[in-house]
Amino acid sequence: MSMKHILENFKNSVTEELVSEFKEEDKAYSHYRINLIIKISKKSNVDVTDVFNKIRAIKGVTTLRQEQAISDRGTHYLCDLNIKFLTKGVGTVDYVREVLVKFINSELEVQGIPGAKVHLINWNSFNKVGSR
Repeated sequence: MSMKHILENFKNSVTEELVSEFKEEDKAYSHYRINLIIKISKKSNVDVTDVFNKIRAIKGVTTLRQEQAISDRGTHYLCDLNIKFLTKGVGTVDYVREVLVKFINSELEVQGIPGAKVHLINWNSFNKVGSR
């Protein structure tokens, strides 16, 4: 079967209804940002860069920026992070609590960040950045 034949079959199978459904989904995305203070235990031997990368990998997170220098508090580090994220049909407060915070606070190696906890959610920093 040639590539041209495969593309023709694909093109014929895509309906207008499916195309409009994708366009509607695009409209449902909104871009937000919030500052979180993350506490990283030194006992866990987790590199701060690894923690940042795992947060970037959370579904919906688009960018992460460090707001201030990392504060060394003896037994732990405190990191002030500005996190931008997209939501789709999920309430923004629910996304922050049920996705961001839940993932960061999880001690599971696969579904979380061992040694990291959300120390503070700065709700005053929460705002809508734009829509997509």
